[in-house]
Amino acid sequence: MWKAKEFNAVVLLFCSMLPGNLVFAQPPAGQVKIIHAADLRAVKIEDGFWSPKLKTWDTRTVYDVLDKLEGKYVPDRKEIIEEQQKWGRTRNVFLNFDRVAQGQKDTRTHDGPPWYDGLVYETIRGAADLLEVYPDPQLEKKSMHTSIALQRHRRQILPATSIHTQR
Repeated sequence: MWKAKEFNAVVLLFCSMLPGNLVFAQPPAGQVKIIHAADLRAVKIEDGFWSPKLKTWDTRTVYDVLDKLEGKYVPDRKEIIEEQQKWGRTRNVFLNFDRVAQGQKDTRTHDGPPWYDGLVYETIRGAADLLEVYPDPQLEKKSMHTSIALQRHRRQILPATSIHTQR
C-alpha cells in the first residue's frame, strides 16, 4: 500500500524528468497559440459510431438525467429505496434550490449528495449544447423550467457568488 508521502515523492520525481515545456505547458518562445471553442453548429458528426450515440443522448439520455434530478425515477439501490421509504418520495435536487429561493438557511436538509448542484449545472450545459445542434422544443421547454428554478435561487444570494444549496 502506498503512503501519501511515497506517492507524492514518486510524482515529483516523475515530473522532474519531464521537459520544462511539458511541466508548465508553455509554448516555445514567440509561438503563442490561442485556442477557440468550435461553433457547435459548424461541427458535423456523421459516422457509424458517434452518430447513434448522439441521437440517444439527444432523444433519451438528457431527458432521463433531468427526470432523475427532478425525482421522477424508480429507486434501484438499497440505500435509495430506504431513503424513499423514509421520506415518502425520491430525491429531487431542485427542492434544494427551492429551499434557498425561499430564504431557508441551515436546514440540514439536502436531497442527494453535495455534488448534485454541479451535476445540475453540467446537465443544463449539456442540454444547451444538444439544443444548439439538435433543436427540440420539448427539451427547450424542460430546460427553460430548470433555468427558471435556478434563477429564483440566484436572486437569494449575492450575484458574484456561485450557487450552492448547502448553506
